[in-house]
Amino acid sequence: METKSQPSTFFFSRTSTFASGAIADVDAIKKAVATSSSAQSYSGAALDGATNFTSESPQHTKPSRTVSVTRSSNAGSYVQGSKVTFTGTLNGEAQTEEIAMPDTDGGDTLKGAKLFDEVTQIDVEAQSDASGQFEFGVEDVGGPGGGVFGFRAHAVGDVSLEFANGESDVLYASTNIDPVYPHKLVASGTAVRVEKL
Repeated sequence: METKSQPSTFFFSRTSTFASGAIADVDAIKKAVATSSSAQSYSGAALDGATNFTSESPQHTKPSRTVSVTRSSNAGSYVQGSKVTFTGTLNGEAQTEEIAMPDTDGGDTLKGAKLFDEVTQIDVEAQSDASGQFEFGVEDVGGPGGGVFGFRAHAVGDVSLEFANGESDVLYASTNIDPVYPHKLVASGTAVRVEKL
């Protein structure tokens, strides 16, 4: 596979492994919480996700992530057009993203597009009742600060890539693959290893 040249390539100072099925994590930021008929805000200890938002410390070694909202299926519990707002940082700058509810019934995972190094607050507009449920998690993997990064793939499944110029590609399963330098690993449930190259 031809390596696509990208600006601002980041080289991880350590190896991070994302095992099969672990790229997307629906409750990485906040565990399940019931919907509410009044607006809700979560920060600090209320961001009680099942795993850390990102896997390494200190911050400059962590991959950035896109965010997600997972809704349980419950007819009429959600307000169509209402928004969940994620607030955090990317490369030391403030980063926010709004994800709107597409319907009133849920039963889906809504995916963001922006990368975050950290999420510090989630604001949820009022919903119809308390019978629905939200989980807040992560999806795609990016370099720290949203930069390009070097990675290799394990020989388990295919890996979907997105490059900084908007192009996409698939790295097919192989036991011996040259490193590539994408902007994002797109959540695909396969095993990849982001490592120092």
